[in-house]
Amino acid sequence: MSEIEILRQEIRELKAISLISQKDALSVEDACLLTGLSKQTLYDYCSKRVIPHYKSRSGKKTYFDKKELNDWMLSEKVLTVDQIDVKASRRVYLGN
Repeated sequence: MSEIEILRQEIRELKAISLISQKDALSVEDACLLTGLSKQTLYDYCSKRVIPHYKSRSGKKTYFDKKELNDWMLSEKVLTVDQIDVKASRRVYLGN
């Protein structure tokens, strides 16, 4: 792929990413860009009902709510060592 083609592809990706910021309902392609997941992984997660999604009336198209996707991506918080220490101190103090 030539340098010009690479630049064109990067411009297309940047344009798509900037359009996502203006949407609430995302297509599969948009959701892939937002989450960094491949289409196959996204479809697998949908079929296993791991990720929140919506189907069109015909059932042929899949859509995602941007806020729900962000919430899903941030749902498994990993605590810092300091946060764990604070929780442990509270449990010892409260006797739990």
